[in-house]
Amino acid sequence: MADVPAADDGRRRQEALAALVREHRGFLEAMAARLCRSQLDPGDLVQDVLERLVANVDRIPAELPVRAWLVRVMHNRFID
Repeated sequence: MADVPAADDGRRRQEALAALVREHRGFLEAMAARLCRSQLDPGDLVQDVLERLVANVDRIPAELPVRAWLVRVMHNRFID
């Protein structure tokens, strides 16, 4: 029985991440296209930002809007 809450937490986390991706993916794709123009593949930049979201979602401060965090990450990844 102790494994059930952990499984539920994992499922809830996956659902929350999927919702964040659905909510922000279009915005990220448009931003990446503007940043990359024809120099780079904007899909790679979006993928990198989404990977960082998955890896760090628990570290995003509650008072910081997720979109602001995503914009900062994308900008930094583009510069790098």
